[in-house]
Amino acid sequence: MPRQRIHVDWKTVEGAFSKPRRLHLENDKEGLFHCPALGCEHDGFASQRGCRKHVKTKHSWYIYFDTKPIISAESERKLDVNQSCSSESKPTLPCCATISQLARLFSSWLQSTTGGGRQGKHAEISVTRAFKFLKYCCEQSGEDEQNLSSNVQLVDYFLCSSKFLTDFLDHFESTWQMGQSGLLGYVNSIADLLDFRRFHAPSGPVLQNFSITEVYIKRARQCLAKQMRSHWTTDLDIASLESRKEVGLRLLNFRQ
Repeated sequence: MPRQRIHVDWKTVEGAFSKPRRLHLENDKEGLFHCPALGCEHDGFASQRGCRKHVKTKHSWYIYFDTKPIISAESERKLDVNQSCSSESKPTLPCCATISQLARLFSSWLQSTTGGGRQGKHAEISVTRAFKFLKYCCEQSGEDEQNLSSNVQLVDYFLCSSKFLTDFLDHFESTWQMGQSGLLGYVNSIADLLDFRRFHAPSGPVLQNFSITEVYIKRARQCLAKQMRSHWTTDLDIASLESRKEVGLRLLNFRQ
């Protein structure tokens, strides 16, 4: 049975702001705009427009609240059956537990000077993404994810395998329909985990295999960046913009 989307008119919920919030977005030192909604794990947007669209689509409550309110069924608007979600709605991506000692050490390293000096929220996002990669590797290899903290050699084994990396990205793109921006975020997080393990000086053969994985990571970044530029060029070319303008004018005339 298809799952139905709940449409909530947040401005009518008790405690809502009298006026909608105006989003004041500033980019970080890497030039990315981050979602201001508490708990959002998105890695960042290249433009304010993309970030605003994300907030209005994924966190529409943030326009009228600081934190998402818990509302009763009576406060929800009627379900719009015509806009119900597909029966193939994607569940939450599986992830290893991020409360382990390994996860805490990784997060602390990312927030340190040598690890990049990330903010706590951004570090946790990178940890979660990298551990989703480890979860996938455990499922494919039949290993118990509980062994990751006590056996870091298992983590090194997964990072040394270019097959795990390529299969993971292919799986996310084909099964979860993830776009290039999301995939690039996961590639960067896996690269962070690779640097973290290199920082702890594994054996020579492991470091040699890490260098091979780095080649695949570099090529994946280049490929995803090329695809993103291609899509941006297509979306913003004159013919495409004029076509959208014509469609908009037709809709406007039709409504009038």
